[in-house]
Amino acid sequence: MVGRNAQCTDLKALATSEVLTQKVGSQDFFTLRLTSSRLLAWSEFGRVDGLPVVFFHSSGSSRLEARLFHEHAQRAGIRLIAVDRPGIGGSEFYFSTTPEPFARDLIELLDHLKLKKVSTLTLGHGAVYALALAQLASSRISGQISLGAIPCGPLLTARKTGQIKALMHRGLASLVRHGWSLRGRFDRKSQDGYIETLRSELCSFDQRVLNSSELRRIILSDRREALVQGPRGVAQDESIGFAPFDYQLANLSLTVEFWQGRDESCRHGRSAFLLAAELPKGRARAVSRQGGYFFFIEHSAQILGDLTKLRVESPIAAAA
Repeated sequence: MVGRNAQCTDLKALATSEVLTQKVGSQDFFTLRLTSSRLLAWSEFGRVDGLPVVFFHSSGSSRLEARLFHEHAQRAGIRLIAVDRPGIGGSEFYFSTTPEPFARDLIELLDHLKLKKVSTLTLGHGAVYALALAQLASSRISGQISLGAIPCGPLLTARKTGQIKALMHRGLASLVRHGWSLRGRFDRKSQDGYIETLRSELCSFDQRVLNSSELRRIILSDRREALVQGPRGVAQDESIGFAPFDYQLANLSLTVEFWQGRDESCRHGRSAFLLAAELPKGRARAVSRQGGYFFFIEHSAQILGDLTKLRVESPIAAAA
C-alpha cells in the first residue's frame, strides 16, 4: 500500500510498477500505466466477486461519487468499478475535445482486468463517455443505465442541426472549458459554502436530502478529489458534454435505460427522454415522487437490481 499526498500533482511519480494500490483517506484506489504511458486511476465498490459494472461519474465529480451506491451494490452483488477521467482525481491529464480517447483507455482497463463484458452505470454527464465506449466496443457492453439530465452535445449530434450550429456548440464547449478554469482559480469559497451553493440551486427534495451528514461528507470528499490536480481536468470534462459527437446515435444498438427526476426535468428540460428517443433501444422514465437531482438516493436498490438483470458474461480466463 502506497500513501498519497492529497495535493500531489506529479502523478507519474506515483507509479513504480504497472499497477499500484494507493490510498486516499480510508479509500483504496488503483492506478494502471497505460500503453500511452499515462496513469489511469479507479476505485472499486460493492462486492469484489460481484457482477462487473463500470461507473461513470458526473461533471465536477470523481470516482469517489460511486460511494453513493456502495451499500446497495454490496447487497445486489455488484462490483462497481469507478474510473477518474483525465485530470480528475488520480488520472493523469491529457488534452482532449471528445470522449473517445477516454473510452479507449477504458477498453485497455477492461483488458487488464480480464473483463470480457460489463454493464455501465452513469450519473449526468458520465453518459457521454459511456455512449462513446459503447460506440467503440459494443460487443463488450451488456447494457447501460443513465441517471439524471444529459448534456446537449449528444442531442445536437443526433438531430443533425447543421454545420453552423455545430460550430457554435464547439465554441460554447471552449467557453465552458475556460470559464471553469477561471472559476477554479478565483473561487475561494469554503467547502461548506459549496454545500450551501448546492442547496440554493437544487429543488426542495434535494435540499431535504442534503440534511444527511453522510451525504454531505461523500459530496465534499468527492469534490476535493475531483479538483486535487486543479480545475483544468474538470473544465475539460464539462466542456466535452457541450460538443457534438463524431458518430450518429442511431447507429448504437445498445440497450440504454434513462432515469430522470421530475423536478430535474423542469429545470433542465426532458433531455433523458429526448436522447432515449434517438437511440434504437433507448427508453426513459421520470421519477414522479422523489424527483430532484438526488432522486437515485431513494431508488438505488431498484436501479442496481435492474443492472443485475442485464446479461453479463464471465471474465476472460486468466493467461497461463
